[in-house]
Amino acid sequence: MKKNNIMYKYLTYIGLVLITTVLISSCKKDTKDISKVTYYATFDMKGDAYTVVEKGVPYVDPGVTATADGAELPVVIEGSVNPDVPAVYYINYSAVNSDGYSATVQRKVRVIEYGFDGTDISGTYDGIRVNKDAGGTVTITKIGPGVYEIDDILGGYYWQGPPSYGPNYAADGIFTENADGTWTSSQGFVPGWGDPTEAQDIVVDGGTIAYYALMIDAQFGFDVLLVKQ
Repeated sequence: MKKNNIMYKYLTYIGLVLITTVLISSCKKDTKDISKVTYYATFDMKGDAYTVVEKGVPYVDPGVTATADGAELPVVIEGSVNPDVPAVYYINYSAVNSDGYSATVQRKVRVIEYGFDGTDISGTYDGIRVNKDAGGTVTITKIGPGVYEIDDILGGYYWQGPPSYGPNYAADGIFTENADGTWTSSQGFVPGWGDPTEAQDIVVDGGTIAYYALMIDAQFGFDVLLVKQ
């Protein structure tokens, strides 16, 4: 009986050793191919990510710095701004970490030409695509004398819906008041379709703004009515 107890204890010990050996081997096999942690570049952008510049005023880019895991990285800058040509410009900043992974941030610069500072149309509007009786909330912001930025020339129709495609289908742009009381639009663009957009035949009447919204490349448009909230 004593011998059986000794044999049982011995076999149990051998079994535990074998199980431990298998587990250790398995752990080594499972962990040997796990990759190390990589730290992507993070950026500290000087100035604003969106900047408005008056036509003719030189643009000086404030730049950015990039770091990864506490170490500073060199930054590659792509893009430029022509202050003599009203348009939207993009400056891209990229940096690559020690493992070869790249990260990017972007600055938007809008060059504008001041207009006639007569009627303030800034505010929040209910936007309607007239022949569909649908749209969304549209915001107009004054960004210079006689110059206003509208966040969706399309009246919120494709952005907020229906059909509600999202903000990539909003056409932000510029409304400028002229000395004779008329209005013109410029710099409109729908990122989702890559189509430049403009508002034609703009009529400002108290708290309403009516115009024809045209997607230029597609040669497609519709009437929009904005009613101030």
